[in-house]
Amino acid sequence: MMSFDTSLLRYTEAQSQQFFETVAERARAVPGVKGVTMTTSVPMSNDSVGAETIVPEGFQFPVGKDNARLLASRVDEHYFDTMGLSILRGRTFRADDSFDAPRVAIVNQQLAQHYWPNQDPIGKRFRLVDSNNTWVQVVGLAKTSKYIFIAEPPTEFVYFPHRQKKLQRMIMIAQSLGDPSSLVTPLREVVHGLDANLPIYNVRTMEAFYRMRAVSIFNVLVTIVGAMGLMGLGLSIVGLYGLVAYAATRRTREIGIRMAIGAGQASVLRMVLRQGVVLALVGLVVGLVASVGAGALLRAAFPSGDNQRDLVAPLLVVPIVLAVTFFATYIPARQASRINPMNALRHD
Repeated sequence: MMSFDTSLLRYTEAQSQQFFETVAERARAVPGVKGVTMTTSVPMSNDSVGAETIVPEGFQFPVGKDNARLLASRVDEHYFDTMGLSILRGRTFRADDSFDAPRVAIVNQQLAQHYWPNQDPIGKRFRLVDSNNTWVQVVGLAKTSKYIFIAEPPTEFVYFPHRQKKLQRMIMIAQSLGDPSSLVTPLREVVHGLDANLPIYNVRTMEAFYRMRAVSIFNVLVTIVGAMGLMGLGLSIVGLYGLVAYAATRRTREIGIRMAIGAGQASVLRMVLRQGVVLALVGLVVGLVASVGAGALLRAAFPSGDNQRDLVAPLLVVPIVLAVTFFATYIPARQASRINPMNALRHD
């Protein structure tokens, strides 16, 4: 895949359209290329997916709402074949779906079921909320796919022919017969053969694009979860310290009696520490049980994960929690073990 922005070189809208047509045609002639499509967005790429506001003909919106904002993309007639998406009914776009032709669109199953339930969507119309209030006729029904995230719920989506809007930014996606990385240089040469000055950006294979996107999302999630974990650990230290210190204060008189009849500082220290350890063990058991359920949910959301690493987290968490418990309870336990027995006996 590679992206172009002809406005950077002050192309007119007509020149831009001609450039997109020519570069796609020449790219299809490159050896090793199975298919080429021009589009304004890449599936599961939230930074390139567009949106349109529509009013489906005959649909009654709830009170206070009179239109729908939907995800949308502008594509050519080769898009569905190249991307492996199914047209379930009707037709795909054609080269004659041009700027001067009647406006058409392809909707997905989710959109059709919402606005025209149990009806054939082919031939239905909706109005674009734009300066012209343009009416658009549905000519095709596409299978519902994934548009932003792999785990997203079924989402309404509409496709438009890119020729029916004057565009200057497009993405070319080429399907290869072999190693896709081998096409990068020949496709660059195709573009620079038309205009050596036109910048090409986001040049990468689809595999590399999705890997980078998955890693970036994973890094964000890890950062958020890690920050929440550190906050939770800090709160647990403060909470456990306060709880043990309060409990030791409540038992000051008892501690004084124990020390008066011969209990040593080490005995008192162990007694208070034991109380903190019991609390930590209860928390560990509850946390480990909860982690089993959370792990099952994560495996369902990310089925390609390495399940053999699931034991690493508990093995790391247990010693960390025990170390935190010792740190949080040692200070109040040490203070309790240094109580003067006579002062403790006078404590109310």
